[in-house]
Amino acid sequence: MSHCSLSFVRKLATKAKSPKKSSSSTTLANLPSGWEALNYFKDGKPPELKVDAEDKEYPEWLFSLKSRRATLEDLVERVNKFYAQGGVDAVAENIPWSELRRMFRLANIRRIRRENKEKAEEF
Repeated sequence: MSHCSLSFVRKLATKAKSPKKSSSSTTLANLPSGWEALNYFKDGKPPELKVDAEDKEYPEWLFSLKSRRATLEDLVERVNKFYAQGGVDAVAENIPWSELRRMFRLANIRRIRRENKEKAEEF
């Protein structure tokens, strides 16, 4: 029977190369500001500013951005109102699924925060 001799040599890791600095440094002075920052095409121009434009020239969803979103209490109140009028069917007919989903999400967030607060007070 022959014996194999194995030898292990531990080597140190090679030193990592430092990243090369680019010739064009990114500073605040080089970044576009204001309206020009909306240009996301490589060779494009920024969109034209419409100072005296009418509302019909803008998409409908743009005006919904300013409206206040319903709170959990508002959503629960609406659901309870329609539920009292006609049960689950009335809720399903009158309240969009997106608002119901938001109500469940907000209620879940509130429950998690309450439980976390209770756990923190135990310590």
